[in-house]
Amino acid sequence: MNSQSLRNEDLVQKIYDRIKWDIRVNTSDILLKADEGKVVLSGYFDKAYRHAAAIEIIESTDGVKKLTDRSQVIQDYFRTDYELKNLIKKQ
Repeated sequence: MNSQSLRNEDLVQKIYDRIKWDIRVNTSDILLKADEGKVVLSGYFDKAYRHAAAIEIIESTDGVKKLTDRSQVIQDYFRTDYELKNLIKKQ
């Protein structure tokens, strides 16, 4: 593993660490990728304010140069029983 990919992984971890302390955003709903400070956000949000909070956190994280938002806000988003079961297992 080269040092650039390690820095990318560190940046992603730094963002996840910041998000996990914000009750507005659930880290299990998103996926982050980084490449030289360019971050891509994917995933689904059930509320627009959760989406805005994630973007605010990501953009204010040191090391983020650009954010590409590929996430979606789905108004009637409900988790299936299977998804809830997997979320509980992770915690």
